[in-house]
Amino acid sequence: MNDKDNNEHKVCPGCGGAGVWETECCNGASGCSCKGLPVYMGTCRVCGGSGFVGKIYDERANLKAIRGLCYVGSGPQK
Repeated sequence: MNDKDNNEHKVCPGCGGAGVWETECCNGASGCSCKGLPVYMGTCRVCGGSGFVGKIYDERANLKAIRGLCYVGSGPQK
């Protein structure tokens, strides 16, 4: 593909080419509802769900999407 036209595509670093974004909440200790598994966060904001990016992209887009959230799971339980 032609780099001059910004059409060079590579696998998205935000989702690894899956088009969806998963993240880790914690290790599931103390009964958190995530159970230590990856948590589905929806469409990848870095590639917009395509799984590929061109020459120009915001590699921190997924992190910006959750700014202000405290945690993904229910947190530790007694």
